Amino acid sequence: MRLESVALLGIASFLIPSCASPASPGSTGISSSEIQTYQTLALDVEAAAETYRMAMTAAMPADCQAVHDQYDARVRTWVSQMMQFGGDMDDFMAAHNGMMDADMACLAMAMMDELNHYQATACGSSTLSENQAEAVRHSSEMRSFADHAVTRSQQMMHGLDDGMWSWSPMMEGCGPAQHDGGIMRDGGMMRDGGMMRDGGMTRDGGMM
Repeated sequence: MRLESVALLGIASFLIPSCASPASPGSTGISSSEIQTYQTLALDVEAAAETYRMAMTAAMPADCQAVHDQYDARVRTWVSQMMQFGGDMDDFMAAHNGMMDADMACLAMAMMDELNHYQATACGSSTLSENQAEAVRHSSEMRSFADHAVTRSQQMMHGLDDGMWSWSPMMEGCGPAQHDGGIMRDGGMMRDGGMMRDGGMTRDGGMM
């Protein structure tokens, strides 16, 4: 397959309209339809990140930056919408025995941090393998974040259905008492866009 064809296939997937439409979270809580909207946004992000990875690794597109920009514009819109729900979803969790696990505002900001981090490095290397490796790293981060968001949405819906509330552990890097828009700082440790740094030690994509 020609490189131009691969690029066009990658771009086309990002141009398919999303079925998610943002709803304005209420000041006193969230509805099941808002939770479903949030979950759809997370699934959109997860699918787009995987499609982007495949487009960038099958064969690097002739115009790498254009493919990235199409992807970024689409996903950034979805993540921005997810950020609008974060505070109310944390309040919802806190009201249903999930105060120590509430991490939705932190999660959404971490996704935006990763988009910003990758925007500064995407297609920036003169080496094909390095650009592809960075695309794979970014895709893995975004899919991990999105998967956590989907799980949280499912837990909320299950609770609404049967009145039984069960929460998975808080996302690494977030905390109930100490967080700043999704970036955790604690004695020199910082999580920024999926990268952990602690006294010179770096954890990036699971590698120390």
